[in-house]
Amino acid sequence: MKWQSWPGQTSEMNAKQILILSYIYRYHRIDYQELQEELHMPMEDIAALVMELYRQEYIGYGSGERKRNSLQVTEKAEQKYIRDWDRWTAKGKEKKDREEGEEFPVNILHVPKSFDKM
Repeated sequence: MKWQSWPGQTSEMNAKQILILSYIYRYHRIDYQELQEELHMPMEDIAALVMELYRQEYIGYGSGERKRNSLQVTEKAEQKYIRDWDRWTAKGKEKKDREEGEEFPVNILHVPKSFDKM
């Protein structure tokens, strides 16, 4: 499964890279053990995907005194992906609030075992 491209986009990210990027955007860190359990893949493969995101300049180190312990998405990732995610999440929250009258839970990362077969 590949992230759909649109005019002007030159590289495609696979579904697992998208999930890792969204994880970093949400938590500003990487927990390889947690991702290994959620993505059902070896830590070495996750590390390779993280390094590819870094190489493509979608992620970088945070700033300040704890910068080596903090990851952040770059402006490049913000422009290509994050702004659309934020709009989609806001629309989903509004819809969910209208339907149920309660908050939309977005703090859980769950990937089914058959994710790649979808």
